[in-house]
Amino acid sequence: MTHGYAQANGVRLHYVEEGSGPLVVLLHGFPDFWYSWRDQIPVLAAAGYRVVAPDLRGYNVSERPLGVEAYGLDTLAADVAAVIRALGAEQATVVGHDWGGLVAWHVAMHHPEVVSSLVIMNAPHPRAFRRELTNNWAQKRRSWYIGFFQLPWLPEAMLAAGNRWLLRRVLRRGGPARSEAELAAYLEAFTAPGAMTAALNYYRALFRMPSKRPVTIECPTLLIWGLRDRFLLPVLAESDRSRSSARRCSSGGCAIAFCCRCWPKGRRRGSRSSSDTRSRGPDTGCSMTRPRRSMRGCSRFSPRAWRPARPRLDELGRCVRLPVPPAVLRRSRGYRGRARSYCGGHGMWAPRV
Repeated sequence: MTHGYAQANGVRLHYVEEGSGPLVVLLHGFPDFWYSWRDQIPVLAAAGYRVVAPDLRGYNVSERPLGVEAYGLDTLAADVAAVIRALGAEQATVVGHDWGGLVAWHVAMHHPEVVSSLVIMNAPHPRAFRRELTNNWAQKRRSWYIGFFQLPWLPEAMLAAGNRWLLRRVLRRGGPARSEAELAAYLEAFTAPGAMTAALNYYRALFRMPSKRPVTIECPTLLIWGLRDRFLLPVLAESDRSRSSARRCSSGGCAIAFCCRCWPKGRRRGSRSSSDTRSRGPDTGCSMTRPRRSMRGCSRFSPRAWRPARPRLDELGRCVRLPVPPAVLRRSRGYRGRARSYCGGHGMWAPRV
């Protein structure tokens, strides 16, 4: 691998390059840098591609502009387009994961002339994410950290406290660091002055800085989704919803592949979780709400007779709601003649969909 720098969109960006052939640009997420692609770069280079993995602005040794306004999505997408041109290529296959996937969406939408094909890994389309973040309580709970990162200085202080124990925990538990050497490489990238603030500014600019409206993507697109993602529900990518990420491409959708369609290690269907004895199923699922007591012989039904549990989600992350029989609804409070269901994870009565 060779290291280089490119002057792109007014900032100096570091990148790693290997191989020759059609250009493939790999965009990392948070908390990552080019090092997260260390296993994929040699494989793609051996397959006959010129692979470039840049450090996005603010990460690792790339330049870190000051201020939240320097990390808007439009600016980040312009950086990637400028890098492709600086490398002497007219078009490239853009691959993005996590935050890199969100940037890749915008590059394909607003700089289509530089994108020959698009690969997204666990990064929802902006409109799909906004919809689920507004209407899906399960996704709201998983996205709590985005609101926490909006605070001005507390996230940096917590991630740096106690010899960065919280950052170490994030990198080790399901993160990119699998060994002590890899952990040291990540810590070195994020201990530079201003590095953590620059990385968190991505989240702060997401709601503070306006961006261009999403448009239909015309280039060939592959959406890969791991079902064990702890922060993003697979419902963000499912192809049978009219407003999902897979439906934001031309010709009615893009190719979509769901990965890890199996139960996590040490868990079987129907087994109980060690953290919640009421929940059953995989990490992406949970238990249905169920009666606290038998309904047989009850002359009156109240919603209080239902015990809320963690919402049961199917393999695509959709909340599976339990239909309430009409006879029960007629005896319940607030019945207004329409079919309803109860999702205990949401903790509310909701119309069936």
